[in-house]
Amino acid sequence: MKKQLLTLVAISLIFTSCSKKESTPETTIDATELSLNYDKQHQFTIRQGNNDIDESTYVWTSGDLRVGTIEASGLFQAKRIGTTTVTATKDGKSLTSKITVSPYVSFFIEPYVSFTSNKTTIKSQETRTLETGGETTTSLLYKGENNKITNVFYGFENGLLQGSIVVFNISNILPKDLATFFVERYTLIGETNSTYYFSKGDILVAIGETAGIGFTAIYVKNTTGNVSNISVKEAKLLIDQKSLILKAELN
Repeated sequence: MKKQLLTLVAISLIFTSCSKKESTPETTIDATELSLNYDKQHQFTIRQGNNDIDESTYVWTSGDLRVGTIEASGLFQAKRIGTTTVTATKDGKSLTSKITVSPYVSFFIEPYVSFTSNKTTIKSQETRTLETGGETTTSLLYKGENNKITNVFYGFENGLLQGSIVVFNISNILPKDLATFFVERYTLIGETNSTYYFSKGDILVAIGETAGIGFTAIYVKNTTGNVSNISVKEAKLLIDQKSLILKAELN
């Protein structure tokens, strides 16, 4: 009988121990998924059960710094449309949040700008309608998809894409919407002579008035080798050079 009692006590202690381990409160992050605009931020909070945890005791990382950055305090700052995963790590354990930076403005589909593409590839990606007689050996000219876009043009050299020009019907576009469209998708380099220059990866974009064509966005490849710190002067020089052939074809 004594042995049985000892056995029961031992079993009871084991279950009590397990119960204590199982009752340890779960550590959670306040948002495992989040949608923000490019100019917004979010302060992440971490809790263990009902208790607040000091967020600065975790190591925070953002999977794509172009989309958004995260401070040591857990403050996320959105930067550009896209998705990134924020990870908070402590003692070998991680908490994650998938963040989508969503657009304010989406009034047209940008051209398919891949500088290793030929005409066949571009045509397979485009959803717009070719203008009558809009295809030559070195170009494609599409009708705009709505009353805000007049045309979308692609120029080719040696069979490969050299650049693209979007011609806007500026009378149907609010200036604020046009500015926001590019600011939330690209990094602003700067402005000169009322033309604004943007970059993203190997793409440079110039937004402004083009003589003989109208108000345009000109897309060309950044061949300077300077992706992160290209100057307005460098961007202007490169776009001016590369757009000469494009503008001649479009005219």
